[in-house]
Amino acid sequence: MSQSKLKKYSQIISVISQISWIILIIATIFIAVLGTIVSFLFSRLEIDNCNNISLYDITINTDEIITYLPTELKSSTESVINYFKAFISEHTKAQKFLMIETFVIIAVAELIIMIMLIYNIYILFKNIHEKETPFIKDNSRKLRYISLLLLIIISIDCLGTNFIYALYNLNFKTTFNLSSLYIIFIIYTFSYLFEYGHSLELKINKLKEGSQNEK
Repeated sequence: MSQSKLKKYSQIISVISQISWIILIIATIFIAVLGTIVSFLFSRLEIDNCNNISLYDITINTDEIITYLPTELKSSTESVINYFKAFISEHTKAQKFLMIETFVIIAVAELIIMIMLIYNIYILFKNIHEKETPFIKDNSRKLRYISLLLLIIISIDCLGTNFIYALYNLNFKTTFNLSSLYIIFIIYTFSYLFEYGHSLELKINKLKEGSQNEK
């Protein structure tokens, strides 16, 4: 009964993973194209003589926007806008394009690794559903791949983002999520549990074969 439930839920997870995998591929292509367009438009932003943000013939009166905000948000919003204006005026078009495009490249890289991650999850649960036992060598390898890919994702997110912030002197900082590292370690440990289960099954099968030969 428990094995049938395991196979049933594994099939559900594998189907969800397959759908997620396809959606992520489409999302990655969309973000790559849209991100490049946004990078190009952002590089064309200028500060005009009236200290407003302009893009070609479009002018954004930031002072007017601030007047419509609630009192408690005006001060913080004004600081953000002033920081944004300073960044636009202090950097060239190429620098502004590269900054946003670097964010896009990091996001696309994370999504590509996420696609690989979801694919490995799909294969893992597909194996559990289709194979006679979940304790096969391929499943332990898939768990190691999953833990490694998760580690790469959080590393890119943290190190890549901090690199951009440091490069453009932005007053932001991200750090490693310790809870994520803990989960990764648990998944990696489970890979050895599957490997141990596989070796036990091999020993049991050998013992069975030996007892049958004696008979």
